[in-house]
Amino acid sequence: MLQNKTETKANLTWKKKFIFSNITLALIFLILEMCLRVYSVFFVGPSALLYGTPFARQQIQGAPASTQNLKTEPEAKTYMKRMTHDEWVNMRNVEIHPNESQGYTKYFPYQIRVDLDLETGQRFNVTINKDGFRGRDFTKNKEPGVIRILCLGASSTFGYFDRDDETYPVYLEQILNERYAGKVKFEVINFGIPHLYSPEIYNLFVAEGIQLHPDIVTYYEGSNDSDPPQRWLNQSLANAAVKKIARVLLVAKFIDSITGKYFKQSLSEKEISDISNYFIQNVNKIYQECRKRDILFIVANQQKASQAFDRAMLKNLTYQQEVEKIKNKLQNTDALLHPELAILIHSVLMKKLEDWATANKVPFVDVIGRLDHDRNVLVSWVHLSPRGNRMVAQALADKILEFNWGRQSIRSEIQ
Repeated sequence: MLQNKTETKANLTWKKKFIFSNITLALIFLILEMCLRVYSVFFVGPSALLYGTPFARQQIQGAPASTQNLKTEPEAKTYMKRMTHDEWVNMRNVEIHPNESQGYTKYFPYQIRVDLDLETGQRFNVTINKDGFRGRDFTKNKEPGVIRILCLGASSTFGYFDRDDETYPVYLEQILNERYAGKVKFEVINFGIPHLYSPEIYNLFVAEGIQLHPDIVTYYEGSNDSDPPQRWLNQSLANAAVKKIARVLLVAKFIDSITGKYFKQSLSEKEISDISNYFIQNVNKIYQECRKRDILFIVANQQKASQAFDRAMLKNLTYQQEVEKIKNKLQNTDALLHPELAILIHSVLMKKLEDWATANKVPFVDVIGRLDHDRNVLVSWVHLSPRGNRMVAQALADKILEFNWGRQSIRSEIQ
């Protein structure tokens, strides 16, 4: 009898300790979360206190009244090397778009976002339209005689670090309308949403792009799909849970941001092949949707850097030369840093994209070749300066202008 009482008391003691430990951990986590939110208020604004709540969806926070200038040098700085990731995101809330839709995320209508000019260190507002995309408002039904172009992609299409009038979709519209001098009107819509992978871009196109009845669809992306930690190295339930919680809690978002970022990694050839095949499958799905509707689909390869070389060095270092340098480094070690591994995966994706375009007779634009001897237009691992965006726009325009858009119908040429 005494033994049973002792066992019962021991069980209650263990349960109390377990409950107490969990409550303590929860309180510590809650305190860290609140401290992080209060800290973020000084960089993002009061909306940081409502991060992850339904109230945040309608909370619009603009840039501060006085523009903040950071110390800069003649060459653009990658400020992430001087800041923690959390500080970087807080400086640029343009990275946050919590509007969850059908298999993708985007911005809320008229949500004011802030970005950073890497050349000057100035923060500036980014315009989000009524449909949650970057740029001016557009009508669902295009005007008669208008050639409508959708630019699919992620942050490099959206225009990270560039003002509203410095993105390549804006330059593309200007170039095409100047070329036709009023005979034909082109309307270019920026459908680039940061962080999207190829399946999410496909979902976005099917859900919102097709109904806009575009005449041309361009695709300029690949960097996100070549990002191993986010998609292929962390496919565990724990990682999935962290990513889900990160949409609500800043502490979880911080943990997710540093996972795999500072550790060396490796992938087998089969894993890289699986990544590239998955990428091509999603591009092909977009192409098939375009074929059904006689939409001209144009794909472009994408410039990228490993961040292993200074920006000034990129001026005389081609994309393939950088890839070969990273391959040579891999021969002397069994693993690479995340950005180095990413560019090797990216090179495989870009090669398969070109091969796929050739096999399917899809118009292909060699942006890598166009920018190869002027790669210092890369202000980050993949994002471009305004001059670089103009070069991308010109490359796309050259391909589009191969078709006679002055006639009433060009469907036979597309086919």
